[in-house]
Amino acid sequence: MNMVLELKHYGAPNSGPQSFTVDGTSYTVPGPSMTIQQRPGTTWPKAYGYGEVLNGQCDGLFHRALAQYRTLGFGVNIQLASELDTDHEFGTTEGSRAYTWAESDALAVQAMNYILTWFKARTLPAGTTFSIGLGGFDRACFQRTHPEALMSRLDFLQWNAYATNANDTALSRFRRTKDWAVADLGPVALSRPVIIAEWGVRSARSRTRRPGSPPSRRPWPSSTPSAGHGSSGPTTSTPGGAPLSPKAAGLAALRAAYATRPYV
Repeated sequence: MNMVLELKHYGAPNSGPQSFTVDGTSYTVPGPSMTIQQRPGTTWPKAYGYGEVLNGQCDGLFHRALAQYRTLGFGVNIQLASELDTDHEFGTTEGSRAYTWAESDALAVQAMNYILTWFKARTLPAGTTFSIGLGGFDRACFQRTHPEALMSRLDFLQWNAYATNANDTALSRFRRTKDWAVADLGPVALSRPVIIAEWGVRSARSRTRRPGSPPSRRPWPSSTPSAGHGSSGPTTSTPGGAPLSPKAAGLAALRAAYATRPYV
């Protein structure tokens, strides 16, 4: 099982400070100070800032997540962030300061190290592992966010495989990022197995860099030949990503794909 731990602010419209107690420890967590996914013409989502993380201001959120995780009774992979490249591709803003894509990546690596240190200093369910999430669509970002020092603390490489072009297949999207990893990353990173946590088809409004329309969501799972690699599912929390649509046809495609190699 894969559990995503994001700094993005979801849910309640109130994004101010909050006070709560976890396992007898009281916390006051400030409101999220960062904006991410700063695509022009869109509403920029709020997130807890990397500076807030590094200053210990989000420790209460981590403690609350850990307490909830422990109630599961078994170990999971904790994925830190959903897609750092998607969050950073148009830069970020924390407080009153704007950061470039590359600067945001560097801050994220520091924050991921802080979060790993926080969790690994505490008792975790047996079998707990860690990874960081990326869309895997930008080579330079993928390299920046996978330094060997960080990879030595992670158990998996991870990226998502989405079609944004009419000619994309599930295997081609997987292989593109895999080839970048082999060419650019160090031996520690390359010793790690790979998780593909999300795969599917993005709507045209989600990412417009490449020409052509994405393929239909229905046959996408079956576009992986027997030499390919599977994943855990076709859905995403990212706007413009996929649930299965139409659902019945999508489920039929999944059943057909999972009845053949490499899924069996």
